[in-house]
Amino acid sequence: MTAGKGAAEFIDLAPATRAAGTVALPGSKSISNRTLLLAALARGETTVRGLLDAEDVERMLDALLALGFTIEKTGESRDYRVRGSDGRVPVKRAKLFLGNAGTAFRPLTAVLAFAQGDYELAGVARMHERPIGDLVDALRKLGADIEYRGNAGFPPLALHEDRASDVSAPDRVAVRGDVSSQFTSALLMALPTLAARRRRPITLDIDGDLISKPYVAITTNLMRRFGVDVAQDAWRSFIVPADARYASPGTIHVEPQHFIDFSVDVLKSVAYHGFRRMAVINGHGSNMPMADLIARRVVLETPAICCAFGYYNMGRDDSLKGLESGVYAHADEWETSLYLHYAADRVQMDKAVQDTDRVGRTMTSDSTTNVRFNDFWGRWTKTGVHGDPTKASREKGRRIADAIMKEMLVWLEEFRNWPIEARQDQHRLPVQREIRW
Repeated sequence: MTAGKGAAEFIDLAPATRAAGTVALPGSKSISNRTLLLAALARGETTVRGLLDAEDVERMLDALLALGFTIEKTGESRDYRVRGSDGRVPVKRAKLFLGNAGTAFRPLTAVLAFAQGDYELAGVARMHERPIGDLVDALRKLGADIEYRGNAGFPPLALHEDRASDVSAPDRVAVRGDVSSQFTSALLMALPTLAARRRRPITLDIDGDLISKPYVAITTNLMRRFGVDVAQDAWRSFIVPADARYASPGTIHVEPQHFIDFSVDVLKSVAYHGFRRMAVINGHGSNMPMADLIARRVVLETPAICCAFGYYNMGRDDSLKGLESGVYAHADEWETSLYLHYAADRVQMDKAVQDTDRVGRTMTSDSTTNVRFNDFWGRWTKTGVHGDPTKASREKGRRIADAIMKEMLVWLEEFRNWPIEARQDQHRLPVQREIRW
C-alpha cells in the first residue's frame, strides 16, 4: 500500500503467473425481469432457472408477490416456480415500491395500466428523476388512465381503471425510438393482454431510429418463447396479433438463453458490417445444442450463412488412430491426450482412472453412439470419466491436434469459397432479406 500526502491510496499488484477457480456467470438483469413478468402473465406454470441475484430482480419479485402472483423459490438456488394467471393481475389495488429498478418500473407501468385496477408505483428519489413521459403518453393514447403524483413526466404514478376496451380506443400508437428502448419493450410486453381484450391486432410504430435494438430483440425473442410472435417491419413498426396469449414454455434458463442472445447479437453485428460467412465452433460436447441454435438463428435473421460444429469432429478418423481404448468421450484417452499436448502442467495424471458409462445397443450416456443423453455425467459414472485416460500421452495428443488442424484448414478453404445462393423460403413466412434485431 502506498499513499502520499493528499494523494489517493493505491495497491501494487505483482504479476500473476496463473489463476484458477470456478466462476458462476450471473444471469441477465434484462432477461430475468422480462422472464418473470411474462411467466406471471402466461397460462400455466413456468420454472425459471438461474435468475440474477440483483436489486432490480428482487424489486420485480416483491412487486409480483404483492400483486397476488404465486412464486416459489427452489431451496437455496436461484430457481423459481411461477404460476401464471393467463393474462390477469390477481390483486386489483396495490401500492408498489420499486426502488431504482427501471427494468421493473417501466414494464409494470405498461402492464398495470391495462390491468383494470388501481395501483400506485413509486421508488427512491433517483427513480423519480428518471423520465417516463413518453411511455405514459403512449399508454394514455391506448386508453390508460395515468396520473402523475409529482412532477409531470416523472414517477411516482397512480394508475386507475382504464378505458382501453372502448370501441373508440385506437389500435395503433407510436413511441419515440431515440429515448429509451425500455419504453418500447414495456409496451410490447403489455400489448398482448390488450389485444386479447379488444380481439383486434395492435400496432406499435417507432418514431425515428430505434436505439438499443438488441434489447428490444431480447423482448421479442422472449415473447416468442412464451407463445406470442410479434411481426415487425425493419424496426419501424411491430404488430401484436389479436389472438396473442402468453403460454408457459415449461422451463426456461436465464443464463444459457442470455448466452445465446448475446452470441447471436455479436454475429448480427458482424453480418451488419458485411461479413457473409460465419462459423460457431464448439469446444465442448455438451454445448453443441446451443451452438446449433446460435447458427440457426443467424441464418434466419441475417443474409449471412453460418455453420456450427465441434472441433473434435474434425479429422476424427485420423485422430482416433493409435488409441488403445475404444471410447471417444469425456475425460477419455483422446481428450486427456489432447490436454497433455497443450497444457501438460494442468493435467493430474496421478488421478487418472478408468471408468465407463451405461451403454446400450442403440444408445449410450456418452457421445459414442448416434443417440445420447445430453445430461450430467455424474448420473452415469462415479468419476465423470468415460474411457481410460491412463493410456493418454503427449505424443498421442500431438497426433490428434495435427489431424484436427489439417482438416480444419481444408474446411476453412472450402467455406471461403462456398457460394451464397439466393434464399428461397418454402414455408409460410416471407423471405428474410435483412438483418432482424
